[in-house]
Amino acid sequence: MTSSHFLKGISLPSERHGNALAIVIIFLYCLSFASLRLFISPTMDLDDAEQFVFSAVYSWGYSNQPPAYTWVVKAISSIIGMNIKTLIAVKYSIMFCFYYSFYRLCCSFWDTRQSLLVTGSLLLFYTYSYDFNRHLSHTILVTALSSLTSLIYVYLLRIKRTLYYFLIGASTGFGILTKYNFLFFLFGLILASIFSKEGRRVLFDRRILVSLFICCCIISPHVVWLIHQKFQTVHHALVKAHAGEVTMHSLQNLLIIIGSSFYGIMTFPLLFSIFFWRYFLPRATNISRNSEMLSLFRWIVLYGLLIPLCVILILRTGHFSEKWLAPVLFCIPLVLFSRVDIDMNKKRFQVFGYICIVVAVMMFLLRAFIGFCLPDVLGKVERIHTPFRAVSQQLVKELQNRGIITLQELTIIADSNFLAANIGANMPAVQFMVLKQDAQDMLSKKRNVVIVWDASKQGIHIPEHYRYIFPAAIPIGIFESPYIHSKKLPPYLLGAALIPSTT
Repeated sequence: MTSSHFLKGISLPSERHGNALAIVIIFLYCLSFASLRLFISPTMDLDDAEQFVFSAVYSWGYSNQPPAYTWVVKAISSIIGMNIKTLIAVKYSIMFCFYYSFYRLCCSFWDTRQSLLVTGSLLLFYTYSYDFNRHLSHTILVTALSSLTSLIYVYLLRIKRTLYYFLIGASTGFGILTKYNFLFFLFGLILASIFSKEGRRVLFDRRILVSLFICCCIISPHVVWLIHQKFQTVHHALVKAHAGEVTMHSLQNLLIIIGSSFYGIMTFPLLFSIFFWRYFLPRATNISRNSEMLSLFRWIVLYGLLIPLCVILILRTGHFSEKWLAPVLFCIPLVLFSRVDIDMNKKRFQVFGYICIVVAVMMFLLRAFIGFCLPDVLGKVERIHTPFRAVSQQLVKELQNRGIITLQELTIIADSNFLAANIGANMPAVQFMVLKQDAQDMLSKKRNVVIVWDASKQGIHIPEHYRYIFPAAIPIGIFESPYIHSKKLPPYLLGAALIPSTT
């Protein structure tokens, strides 16, 4: 089948069946992990809680993150409501888009069976197979947009339509608004295009101005917001990376940071080489048009990983997470599989496919074990084990005993997004807020105010930062409940105090 037929959507029946099979497999994979997450606990994790708080309004920026993911959550929740099910549905829908867009990208170079194998190999990356399912959100969307941008770019290389210039401008704009590490991928793509004959034909076409215009229109309001906020999100990223903490003469620490950041990248090529070293193609025989396009991804990988390395060296970061490389990692399977003759009739390729399936099942079982057994087997808990539903019900009963019958008259103030969102989700009629230094403005309303804190970590007495802001706070109790799926650990404690109405 010619590339033009592929781009026009004209496919053979076997390809249609292969696409349907890919959709079913990816859908079942995402549905399984989403269902497991909801079955384990109704408690929101950090990223979920952040979205629960921030998605109340549209904004050009949210605290320490760009706005794109929150916009998606806000749009969907305005239709089906805001709760943990909505947040999980959004996350796994985006994850489905990532895997399927990558599969379609593979179909640009291989047949459906081969593309399924290459797509399955993504599960050999710890970030994709475990971290995606554990707690990530923004990173999933930025990776999906990187994959989608790659797919559009391949279309653009084959048929230079103005529509594709428009689409790639939109995808890069929203990619930047999702997470700033999208720039690792984007700069890698630009540099790879500059040093590629096919890429230069795209970049130096006057229609690239359409892409630049669309991208600038999308990101410019956020840039204005950044300037107004004095680049708060950039400062947060630098603090999170511990910029400036590593001295250049501390070679050992520097190597440890680089090694811990790139170990997943080194593991995949090693395993790939063990399996397929016999099938590597001589460079002289790999000269098809598809091969030329795949060579572009080799340069994307090179520059996309070299740029973060330069960031580590220049900014002297004391921490650099592998998940920040997620927008680039998916290019590695494309590069490596482009160097082998993929023969799905040979046992070695079939075994490799089975390994990918086993990894998926093992990660599912691992998440199930952590969710259901971790507290009592290892004596540890994750945030999702916090029994917010139980302690919230106890708090409601205590407030009703004190004469606060109507929850609409109540404002809950917490000192973290995690606590505020989970209490607010389990007391849906109340207004909830996150503690701010200008908290006196919160007391100007004619309603009862209740402050809550994690008494398991902060103690049973009202914390000092609350005492300073709310000197009139009256303790109303410590509410306790066993951690979810735990019978042995000490119970979780939630502290609460009432701020008298300022009528």
